[in-house]
Amino acid sequence: MKNKRFFALNFIFFLISSFVVNAQRETFMPEIIEKFARFLFFDLSNLAKSSSDVFVIYAKFIFFLLVFSILYWGSTKIPGLS
Repeated sequence: MKNKRFFALNFIFFLISSFVVNAQRETFMPEIIEKFARFLFFDLSNLAKSSSDVFVIYAKFIFFLLVFSILYWGSTKIPGLS
């Protein structure tokens, strides 16, 4: 009984302490992921509004990654191809 109570209290303590650590910073994402998300959702939309060729290149690349990942995942589900 004491062992279960000890683990439960430790679990609650670590759960609360992780929220305190995340609350001290502005964002909880690593910087590189935050920069990529900012580029993807803000800068890329500005490129689309300015009708730049860069937007077409990035859009085709992102579409390629999406289609390739779906086809790759689908091909691994077919027996005999993996």
